[in-house]
Amino acid sequence: MAITADYQGNIRSTTFGASTNYPIYTSGIAGLGIPAVRNVAAPRGFGHGSASGLERLQPRTIRIPFKLTASTAAAVQGYVDALKAAFGTSDSELELTLRIPGTPDTVMSYFGRPRPLTVKQSLLAVGVSDVLASFDALDPLAYGAAETDDNNSGSFTVTNSGDAVSDRCTITITSTAAKPTIKNGTAAGDPTITWGTTLSNGTVRVIDLRAGTVATAGGVDKTDELLNASSRFWSLESGGNSIVTTNISDADFSFRSAWY
Repeated sequence: MAITADYQGNIRSTTFGASTNYPIYTSGIAGLGIPAVRNVAAPRGFGHGSASGLERLQPRTIRIPFKLTASTAAAVQGYVDALKAAFGTSDSELELTLRIPGTPDTVMSYFGRPRPLTVKQSLLAVGVSDVLASFDALDPLAYGAAETDDNNSGSFTVTNSGDAVSDRCTITITSTAAKPTIKNGTAAGDPTITWGTTLSNGTVRVIDLRAGTVATAGGVDKTDELLNASSRFWSLESGGNSIVTTNISDADFSFRSAWY
């Protein structure tokens, strides 16, 4: 069931919240602020204070309280079991989507893994169960809907509408008979992905900026084609990104804008 209304969410194809069998309790969803920061400050020797290094966000934990009600205990237990399945453990990354009014995109996505439910059954006999679901967004950023920017070559701009850097981006390139390069002139240091291998005209490669890999359209790894001495995978900076390609006839972007 797809999300169709405000105050709904979805995980593993289970939609919860308003107008579903799994209404969110009035205390609301927690964990949507700015996550804690990984502090790498160090003492300044004999000086006052500390010297700070690079700071990065910690994973965020999103908590969703449910008040489940039905005419029978068995029906409520069925709702509990459905939430157990939706928020069950996973060996791979899952997507949690939430539609809350006022967010930058209509539906925001978080990526990570669900954690075990807390279930209170003291009122089960009268058809009531309180459930607290938790989701560890191991990637602490919030993402908008998937976007595309296709049919690019030469110099062009790709826009990350969010206020955070996003590496959730794949780029499908078609090469000319040469060694391709693709640069983000907006990122610090003009990082460039550079091939050390000459590709045949019309060769297709898929760059995954998050994974730091290059593959064929069929998924065969070709990362070793890159010139290791100078290649640097980059991310989409907040706002417009000035992309420059050489020896590439087409570059198609599939990405998500990111917010704190």
